[in-house]
Amino acid sequence: MSNTSANQPSTDQLLQALVTSQTNLSNAVTQMVASFNQITASASALTSSDQKLFQKPSVFTGKLDGTNAHQFLAAFSLYAQSKRVALNRGFKLRFKMADEAADAKEQLHVLFQEKQLVAEYAAKFKKIMLRTGYSSADLHDHFYEHLAAHIKDELVYTDHKTDSLNQLINVANNLDVYIYQ
Repeated sequence: MSNTSANQPSTDQLLQALVTSQTNLSNAVTQMVASFNQITASASALTSSDQKLFQKPSVFTGKLDGTNAHQFLAAFSLYAQSKRVALNRGFKLRFKMADEAADAKEQLHVLFQEKQLVAEYAAKFKKIMLRTGYSSADLHDHFYEHLAAHIKDELVYTDHKTDSLNQLINVANNLDVYIYQ
């Protein structure tokens, strides 16, 4: 028994170790609270009305130092993300068509079958036609007018119905396939 009691620390040593641990824990908690208060103060300073959350990055000089390039990219990424809504709005104002229907009508106006297959022409036509606001009769007429001459010539001799746009597309496509076989 005397052997095991010699290996065990005394009560005074245990109490001293406990006091030391408690002091260390108290210091760590105090530092954590101070850090939290500092972060809170920094966050409130950043969100004040006189400062921006992310400052515009300084101009990249183009030097070959990789650290500067990485820092610039990180700063610019944060800046661009913080300005995303404003950047998207500005981009749309600058590059978006004012009237999508007018843009689609112009695209249909310049779309001709020419040397394309009827299927290719019809696919492009259908992609654009929904945005024009044209009636089905107008779309039918426009599709017919811009078909290649050899397809229009063959449509005259067919007895298939071509009253609707879909019927016209199907008959024209069948004629196109027949011609190119």
